[in-house]
Amino acid sequence: MTVLNGLDRLAAGAALIIAGALAPQVALAETTLKVADTFPPGHYIVETGTEYWMERVTELTDGEVKFQYFGAGQMGSLRDMFSMVQSGVVDIGYVPPAYNGGTMPLAGVHTLPGLFSQSTVGTPAFYDTVALLHKSRVGFIS
Repeated sequence: MTVLNGLDRLAAGAALIIAGALAPQVALAETTLKVADTFPPGHYIVETGTEYWMERVTELTDGEVKFQYFGAGQMGSLRDMFSMVQSGVVDIGYVPPAYNGGTMPLAGVHTLPGLFSQSTVGTPAFYDTVALLHKSRVGFIS
């Protein structure tokens, strides 16, 4: 199994945050959120990203936030993930920003060739951009 470094987890987490931020959510006692992606069982993003993140959130909320996980495209294809989050079919979905250029046109800017010399520069810059966009829409950075 490949172990993700901090920036890889940040990138995986950023994709989940983007998708989760698009769905209206109110944290109530013992909330269960539906999480969906298209990764097969045993994929390193699932094992070291998604599962780790879900376990940590559940731990840090003392069990008030739990997750129902639908992997391997059980809820739909990668192309459908953005609309499933928007429509509330799932609460959180893996939405690669560059994959959804038609619905998130500025999200693909970070993939332009030559923009960054290393992913260690580009990933934090992309995260900062997403955080500022989120702040401008909801008034705070979560």
